[in-house]
Amino acid sequence: MRLTLRTMLAYLDDVLDPADAEVLGTRISENEFASELVHRIRSSTRKMRLAAPEMDQHGTGVELNSVAEYLDNVLPDAELADFERVCLESDLHLAEVASCHQILTLVLGEPAMVDDGIRQRVYGVEANQQVADQTPQVESSEVPGPPRLVVEPPPLATDNRTDQEGIPDFMQPAGTLRTWHIALAAGLLLALIMAFPWMSTRLGWQADSGEQRVPQDDASAVVTSSADTVERVAPSPPVADKPSTSVPTVVAASAETTHPELEVDALPGPQVNPVTATVTSRGQLVWRWQDDQQWGPLAAEEQLTSTDRYLVPPGFRPQFMLLEGFQMAVVGHSAWHWDSTQSKQPRLVLTHGRFIFRASDAWKDPVLVSAAGREGWLHFANEESEVALEVWNYLGPGKDPRKENRQTAVRIYQSAGGAWTEQAGDVTNDKSGVSMISRGLATQALEHATLDTMPDWIIGPVKNQSFEATAVTELAESIKPGQPLLIQLQECQANHRLHEVRAMAARSLAVMGHYGTILDSFQDKSYRASWEKHLLLLHDLMGQDVKTAVQIKEAFERQRGDEAQQLFRLLWGYDADQLEATGARELVECLSHESTDVRVLAFLNLKRITGKTQLFFPEKSISQQATAIRGWTRLLDERAITHVQDPTPWDRSTDSSGP
Repeated sequence: MRLTLRTMLAYLDDVLDPADAEVLGTRISENEFASELVHRIRSSTRKMRLAAPEMDQHGTGVELNSVAEYLDNVLPDAELADFERVCLESDLHLAEVASCHQILTLVLGEPAMVDDGIRQRVYGVEANQQVADQTPQVESSEVPGPPRLVVEPPPLATDNRTDQEGIPDFMQPAGTLRTWHIALAAGLLLALIMAFPWMSTRLGWQADSGEQRVPQDDASAVVTSSADTVERVAPSPPVADKPSTSVPTVVAASAETTHPELEVDALPGPQVNPVTATVTSRGQLVWRWQDDQQWGPLAAEEQLTSTDRYLVPPGFRPQFMLLEGFQMAVVGHSAWHWDSTQSKQPRLVLTHGRFIFRASDAWKDPVLVSAAGREGWLHFANEESEVALEVWNYLGPGKDPRKENRQTAVRIYQSAGGAWTEQAGDVTNDKSGVSMISRGLATQALEHATLDTMPDWIIGPVKNQSFEATAVTELAESIKPGQPLLIQLQECQANHRLHEVRAMAARSLAVMGHYGTILDSFQDKSYRASWEKHLLLLHDLMGQDVKTAVQIKEAFERQRGDEAQQLFRLLWGYDADQLEATGARELVECLSHESTDVRVLAFLNLKRITGKTQLFFPEKSISQQATAIRGWTRLLDERAITHVQDPTPWDRSTDSSGP
């Protein structure tokens, strides 16, 4: 099925066959332009103050007949491109087409149920009017009036079935489940149940004690199945005249994985132990990079494997059991994977974000971890021991993110006997009662210092009913495994009743590489409470790599045209030299700009630089901000628009990825 505006409207109004809907949904999620168009369709049809097209307009795409002909699939091919171009460029015409399509879907899908008495009266009025029009006028009042004509109305609709003849193919409703479908499925299921004992006997399987045995001609191994793992037990040679006994060697692997590198028998030479982990927390979001090249949600208690990449969106705090007795918590926007290419023990690679590690008292082995290009070993003296790592790419204020001028940065927090060392055996516990912090940029040696208290993100979120906590709960409940993640997030962002949920969905879409919604938020005053988080997240994303920065700029160009370059520049921030030259004046001048998003980004820059607001509210009109603008102008004249604190790579006490 082609990906066109008409088929997208049919998909949104749920009139496609399930198979076609699934295919089209996948294609929409893989196409960034189509995904943004779906968002525009949903948001434009819900705008309360959006006007309607003028009734007397002429030309393809703007006159009323064009809409009817397009929806009825009879618009000439020569005019089709012009019509769709008008819809793509104008929210007003796009909303009209989408709304008419939705109304037609309802009208053609079910008959209108009208009271029989009303129908009789309506047809009687029409019939009497026809007689009145055909009767000549007379002057005498004594002539009797025209006889009453009775017209038999069409039969009353008594059910929901309609004649689908004449309806376009793409709007035909999907077929319903019939009784014989259910009977056929039940018969097949019964046949399978009856045949299963015979199949088990033929294959040599035994269905007792949860064991599954291989056929008798290959008794060199026994495979024991459970809900989560598959264990291969290698028996020792049997002793003569005695039952065979052995000490099993267990290799744990995911029961559902199909990756060839996890098939133990298929690998020659030394074997790499596959790592598995389990999501232990509920009400949180974790995403896995799937074979179809898009992110998909993980369910609670679902297993992770060492062959995939994982991502946690901003605001969430999931927990994992990596190995028996070894735990990891992930705080906010974070990404990680395992690397099994260099050693038998897969190395945990922390790409970006915040991670907290703990271990039970029984855990004694060091764990190999890579963070910001550094390899180290985690050690735990007891169950109170804790090691936390914070990993990111640092991009200084005012630096062009399209150039390679970023540095990897890492901070390591150690407490209660937890330690990070560069060698597996290099560990001492003589400072087990002291909290330590180590930090470093790129390949520089780590700096070490003591800490009085650990940061709030390590201690844990405060148990309260904050807006952020509500958003986490609501968004997590809205995302269902097995359904396209992108479409679910766009639906929440466009339609959820709570602002904080819409804002969190916009940030989640941004970390997936879809930036349209978060950029739009700077023009919508309902997102005022989230603007600062959105700006910090975008700066954080631009710091990750050049490709992401280029994609954000391209998203601005698609949405804002000529103002895209100015808006993209405001995302960089300003260093001291840039402020001294022209940056401070440009920021103050932007406070009077006619575009809301320009005022928002300029104000957020000034607030972060100076720590002041001057009671400026960017969502209000310029005429209402005269006093605040004069206050910023006075600071400019006094050369007081300077960094209240010199920027350093370690200024991350407040950011967009917190719990």
